[in-house]
Amino acid sequence: MTSFDRRRLLGSLGLGAGTLFLPSMLGQKAQAAEPPKRLVVFYTSHGTVPDRWCMRPPGAGPTTSDWQLPLGNLARADFSEPLRPLHDHRNRLLLLEGLSYASWFADGSRVGHHLAVAHALCANLMRPGVEAASGGQGSSVDQVVADAIARPDRLRHLHLKLQYATALGPRWSPYFRDSVQIGGETSPAKVFSQLFPNGPGTAAMADPLTTPRNDVLDLMKAQFQLQAQRLSGEDRRKLELHQNLVFELRQRVVGLQTATCDVAGRVPADAPKIGEVPYKDRMAIMARLVAAALACDTTRIVGIETSQVRPNDIGWTGGDYHTTVPHLAPNPGPAQDALVRTTVYYAEMFKMLLDALAAVPEGSGTLLDNTAVLWLSELGVGWHGTMVEAMEAPLVLAGGAGGAFKTGRYLSYARTVPAPNGVRREVGPGHSRLLVSIMQAMGVARNSIGLTEAKGIPLTGPLPYLAG
Repeated sequence: MTSFDRRRLLGSLGLGAGTLFLPSMLGQKAQAAEPPKRLVVFYTSHGTVPDRWCMRPPGAGPTTSDWQLPLGNLARADFSEPLRPLHDHRNRLLLLEGLSYASWFADGSRVGHHLAVAHALCANLMRPGVEAASGGQGSSVDQVVADAIARPDRLRHLHLKLQYATALGPRWSPYFRDSVQIGGETSPAKVFSQLFPNGPGTAAMADPLTTPRNDVLDLMKAQFQLQAQRLSGEDRRKLELHQNLVFELRQRVVGLQTATCDVAGRVPADAPKIGEVPYKDRMAIMARLVAAALACDTTRIVGIETSQVRPNDIGWTGGDYHTTVPHLAPNPGPAQDALVRTTVYYAEMFKMLLDALAAVPEGSGTLLDNTAVLWLSELGVGWHGTMVEAMEAPLVLAGGAGGAFKTGRYLSYARTVPAPNGVRREVGPGHSRLLVSIMQAMGVARNSIGLTEAKGIPLTGPLPYLAG
């Protein structure tokens, strides 16, 4: 294949100057290359019910010592209800119990969304005087990693917001660069245009979201059939996946833009308004866009954030979600059950992301194997409880980050660190040590992020056991 033909084929696939990781197409030199590492952060609202999130299958240990449990042989029923949607990916998961948002203690005894935003990904103090507007100091972990691995000729990062028009505003975003909050894009159509500005064809092609171009699709298929015999089986599958991805995304995004329906009298009053695409439909598209962006090396850093769900998303009829579900969930009952259903809802969305990454073959594994995907919530415990109670932080880390993490395990960290301020309760390691582990897996030579200690609780060094 000549260089002109190769560029033509890549262009017809929507890759432009970027390339998929296709060693058999790009020669022997490329075959020796390693796929890049990537980081995706999935941030959800409120929190969960830790006692119902945690798993206590046979062989599980106490909370006063560290222990781990392989996930590979566990049945779906062995997973806790909030984690059950992730069972199919159990061999690519690290389920982390016992961590705490320990850096919160440095900000006093306040508990709330403003505190979570400042500490979730920055592990740093709130900026003075900005409690109502939520302001963090320093940079979030995604931006620290971007400094090390982002390509200067591609997007530094891609930030996506899954929210309704009436959701809590951007003040709740946990993503910061040099203490400046980073906004996110809510429109799948705009993200598509940003990632594929020329559409799945040549630079002269019109916007694929407004102009049907079946002739380009036919040309692309013809070119692929002519050249497929020169590709390895793995690279052929990858090219097929990407070819289908680009055109499926175009069809789905156009459909969302143009869909109309007379909903008068057919949906409940709390249903999403016109233009407010349901979370899961939007997430399904965003997940494929993320996979395309990472596979094409258009970006290596992705941040995703959600707003709170609507009551009808989880079958809640008890009124306003914020005040009647998380605030009333400490005790067993309908509100706590609804909070668990919320975590299930987010887990199903997270699975969409893992599905999309795992579907792309890369190197000896998949795109997911070369990516670290972190799922955390703003409040580990969904309700605004006491400081120690609310700082419990059940977290999920998926993907192997190119072999840096040994997945397929449930890790429980001992709650043995005395809480400060005279609180008679112990907490587990600070979650910022997990952020340090992620940074180091991405090649960042740092031993802390944000604060190095909080009221005597050490926050430096990586979290143990992640590598095996």
